[in-house]
Amino acid sequence: MRCINILSCVLLFVSAFSHAGQIEKVMIFHNDANPVRIDTRLDANIIVDINNLDDKNRIKASLNKQVKELVRGRVTAETALEDYQQAFSKYQNSEKWPKMYSDMEKMGEHIVKLSRYKIEKIPAILFNEKSIVYGVSSLKEAIRIYRHKGL
Repeated sequence: MRCINILSCVLLFVSAFSHAGQIEKVMIFHNDANPVRIDTRLDANIIVDINNLDDKNRIKASLNKQVKELVRGRVTAETALEDYQQAFSKYQNSEKWPKMYSDMEKMGEHIVKLSRYKIEKIPAILFNEKSIVYGVSSLKEAIRIYRHKGL
């Protein structure tokens, strides 16, 4: 009986040790000025989550452009607020709104992740929601650092 318990402990230790460097999830945080190249092939079972923080600016510009196109006639200082509110309401009731709303939700999730994982600068590559490699623009290099440092 004692032999079985010791054998179980050894197997548990070996199993835990073999999973220490295994990558299960990769989260990439970057922007257009600091992109991360996906320059290596990952196993199909590894979850990859890419977060481009400049998406916010693109989404905002797109929304502003589309609402502006719906404003009819010449806008004056007196009517601007009401004109844009009506245009925005019209846009919300259009077939374009669900995609825009989904894009805005996704950007909100990027911001939540930045806070949750305490990402301090970009580019940042987070492995298994625990270990961060900063300042590396190559996924291949980040994996090498992660494995070398035993993060």
